[in-house]
Amino acid sequence: MRHWIIHTILGFVSGITHAADTSSKRPTLTFEVAVPADFELHKGLSAAFKEILDRQGYDFRSMSLPSKRGLQDLKAGRVDGSLARMKNLSQILEAKDVIRVDVPIAIIQITRWCRKDLERSKRPFRVGTRLGNLVLLVLKQQMDPSNVMIDEIANQKGVAQMIKSGRLDCLLSSDPLLQADGVVLKQLDGLDRFDLISIELYPWIAKRHLALKEHLESGLKAYQFSATFRKAFLDQRPACEGKLNVLCPDGVLFLKKVELDLLPGGSADSL
Repeated sequence: MRHWIIHTILGFVSGITHAADTSSKRPTLTFEVAVPADFELHKGLSAAFKEILDRQGYDFRSMSLPSKRGLQDLKAGRVDGSLARMKNLSQILEAKDVIRVDVPIAIIQITRWCRKDLERSKRPFRVGTRLGNLVLLVLKQQMDPSNVMIDEIANQKGVAQMIKSGRLDCLLSSDPLLQADGVVLKQLDGLDRFDLISIELYPWIAKRHLALKEHLESGLKAYQFSATFRKAFLDQRPACEGKLNVLCPDGVLFLKKVELDLLPGGSADSL
């Protein structure tokens, strides 16, 4: 009889504890990002979102996904948001269920490097890149397809040698992305460099989280990013005529100036 009473009491206490654990469990919001977890952009934004969402009663989780997969998951509602995507993402994706958090949280400068002895008459130029799908898609629309052949590469560590050996003619990338792949920028000193465009990146959330938009905006405006993050992603002079989201022609891959904000939507069919 005594054992029955003890087991009953223990079961009752265990039930109360389990109920308390269940009721105290907070919802988790998952954000995709198209860069590795050890990349400074990922680390800096994750720290900011974790702090801001914690004050709103949410746990935060980030997922490093390939750019194309991340876009598909965002559009389909399989993730709660994106940490950093282009300003006109919903227009390009024709996605009505995502909302921009109107605080630019990073500036990515896209640069092209080419061999200095590049023969302008030798076309198409073979261009290596590891840019995200959406950025690359927008840039490809501004190239003459008979002029350029895009070669998407998995890692840029040996890209300087690939250009110098003639396997590639040019590279489209950014300084932080190269450094994340272990490239020492000094290795590219012998190449012709042209800074093409500085693209603003914004967070995006699923429309079902509209109530969080204002909290995220005020939190991001007040958040103190590290000096390392600011130097790499915020304190930059725009590459083209001092303007953001404007592509300057380099005379090799791009032949005319384009304002990305004015591009029409419906360009994501090839994603």
